[in-house]
Amino acid sequence: MDERAIDLELEVGSSTLSMNASEAWADLRPPITALSGRPQGDLLCYGNDEGLVEMYDIKNDKEQEIASSAAGLAIDHMTWGQDERRFAYIAPGGHLTVKEMTASVVNGKFQRWLCQTTASVKLSSDRRTHQILISPKSDRLLAASLGHAQLFSLPTGSPVAEFETGNSKAVLKWSIDPQRKDRVLLVSATTITCFNWSDLTTIGFWKFETRKTAQISKSKVNVQPEKVVPEQGSSLPEVEEVVSIAGGPFLTVTLLHTEGSTFIRERLLLDMSSLPTLADNAVEVPVIDLATIPERIANLIARTLGVLPNNRVAFIDHSLWVCTWCFQNCKEETGIKRHFFLPRDWVNVDGLKLCQLLADGTLLCPRLGEVASIRSSLGSAF
Repeated sequence: MDERAIDLELEVGSSTLSMNASEAWADLRPPITALSGRPQGDLLCYGNDEGLVEMYDIKNDKEQEIASSAAGLAIDHMTWGQDERRFAYIAPGGHLTVKEMTASVVNGKFQRWLCQTTASVKLSSDRRTHQILISPKSDRLLAASLGHAQLFSLPTGSPVAEFETGNSKAVLKWSIDPQRKDRVLLVSATTITCFNWSDLTTIGFWKFETRKTAQISKSKVNVQPEKVVPEQGSSLPEVEEVVSIAGGPFLTVTLLHTEGSTFIRERLLLDMSSLPTLADNAVEVPVIDLATIPERIANLIARTLGVLPNNRVAFIDHSLWVCTWCFQNCKEETGIKRHFFLPRDWVNVDGLKLCQLLADGTLLCPRLGEVASIRSSLGSAF
């Protein structure tokens, strides 16, 4: 049986993993190129290099095909809404599709998921979309490219608004505000701008003075990421990633600097619950205080997964161990805990970028054309 999604239960210190699919068959599968799990961890969707979109129901152990790309090309991006009704994905050529999920139940017994296409939008071919987000209420969808963002109404897919960032080469990232369901955030290397989800009108922005007030540590990367050409004469880094976990107030922001032929990452922690209030007609721009990740810790991190509710940063280290580090009220030397490791034949650089930590502590990880859903002691941190 072709099982593309596999549910694992791990004990700390255990080295025995049960995989149902044969290694020979796994080697034939096209790699996973997009992955997103429902926030509560019971359902996940993924797309592969041949344009196939599939869904796996962890609770009921059921898998079903959702869609396939007519051209047979890789699925680019995928995201779930926080209310867990809708998910969206982008196929090659800028074809944006939104699906709505409902459970088919007969005589009180679950049968399958019914998946209805509620919106299909052709995005501009002149701009390559690098990020999509669904609002917490699942009534808006944001599609972002370099220097530009489009807002659509759901479920219809009707255009609502557009926003130009003013810099077509600056790599920025959008994020759902973990504290306010009516706001969406645009993160640059020096500011966070706050918008209304309803129409992308600007509410205000905060500034962060990383080098002046936080002494943020830098960690040199072992693998060279895709290089983005900065503006001529500009030394501002790109925003490589912004990660949040549903239900928590923290954002983790990764900035990528290019210094000659060297790539250097800065890893920032931001508590949205402690930000100064955005006041109308404010004379001065509010300044954000950032939590510091010590250099010794930052040098270990290959991929940040998010912040758990008990002030523990979850990350994958360069040895592919899934770890947590307590960043409040503990010493550096005692704050790191290793939970389990990912076998090196599972994860390459692209797969590492797709790993996702859900709100219940479940880790989703691409594995040779499959998706492993890993539950472990990490979930006890919740």
